[in-house]
Parts: sequence; C-alpha cells; structure tokens
Amino acid sequence: MTNRWIESSIEINVFWMHVSTVENTQWKNFAELKAVYPKTDYIGNDRYVFNIKGNKYRIVTMIRHC
Repeated sequence: MTNRWIESSIEINVFWMHVSTVENTQWKNFAELKAVYPKTDYIGNDRYVFNIKGNKYRIVTMIRHC
C-alpha cells in the first residue's frame, strides 16, 4: 500500500462521514447547521458549501430546512 492510497481512503471516509451526517440530521435553520459546521457557506437556492479538510475539498449540497 502506498501513502497516496492511504491518504485517498482517509479522504473518502471523511467525505462519507459528512454525507451521512447531512443526510441524517434535520437542521431547522442555517444557524443550527453553522453550529455544527462553522465553515459552511450558504450560496443561495437552498444550496450550501461544506469545506472539507481545510478547504482542500468542497461539497455542495441542497438542504431544505424543516
């Protein structure tokens, strides 16, 4: 196993942890989301950008608050 493969697998795990959290959490508003993920940005039209690993990656997702 190379270090690059290990780094990639760790990054994939981080990505899926974020996906799982977002899919299984019901935030009532942006303030609640921001309390858990303070580096998240609202970009309009129910879309949010999650910065992963110090902005190395970004996940853009649509969230409709309850």
